[in-house]
Amino acid sequence: MPRFPVLPCVLAAALLAPAARTAEPAAAADAGPVFHTSATPAQLEAAIFAETNRIRRTCGRRPLRPLPELAAAAADQASYMALTHRAEHQNVLRDQGDVLERVLRHGLRPAEVAENVASLPAVHDGRAATAAEMAASLVEAWMHSPGHRENLLSRRFTHLGCAARVVTALGRTEYVFGAQVFASLPSNLTE
Repeated sequence: MPRFPVLPCVLAAALLAPAARTAEPAAAADAGPVFHTSATPAQLEAAIFAETNRIRRTCGRRPLRPLPELAAAAADQASYMALTHRAEHQNVLRDQGDVLERVLRHGLRPAEVAENVASLPAVHDGRAATAAEMAASLVEAWMHSPGHRENLLSRRFTHLGCAARVVTALGRTEYVFGAQVFASLPSNLTE
C-alpha cells in the first residue's frame, strides 16, 4: 500500500511533558483546590477548531474546513492518550499506530496528513477553564512548538478534525488531551 507523506511533529517537551504524567503523590490527596471543567468534549472540540481558524486568519492563512473522518481519527488518538495519560503521536492499537493509519482507517486517502497532540491541566487563572480558554491554551502551546506551529499554519492543508478528552488525575485536577488531524485531500474527495 502506498504511504502518504506525513509531516514530522516534535512535542514541545517543556509545555507538554509535565502534563502527560498526571499521577499525584498520595500525600497531596487532601491538599489544595480541585479543578473540574464544565466543558464537554464536543464543546472543547468546537472551540479548538474555532481557535485554530482564528489563529490561521490572524496569520493570513485560509481557514480549514471540518471533515468528520479527520475528527474520528483525532478522536482515536485523544481517547488513547486519555487512557494512557500520555500525550503522544504513536499508539499500540491495531490500524491506529500513527496518524496516517488512523486516517486510512476512517476511509480517507489524503495527499498529506499531519497531527498535533497535547495535554494540559483544565485550569485557567487558578480556576476551572472554559472550553474557549482551554482551546486557547492548547493552540498557544502548539504555536510555541515549531513542528506543531508548522502544521497549524501550513498552507498545504485544507481540512481539520479536532478531538478532546477530559481525564481526572486521581480525583484531583482534570487534564484535557487534545488532538488535531490536518489533511490535504484530492479535489474529487472534497466536492
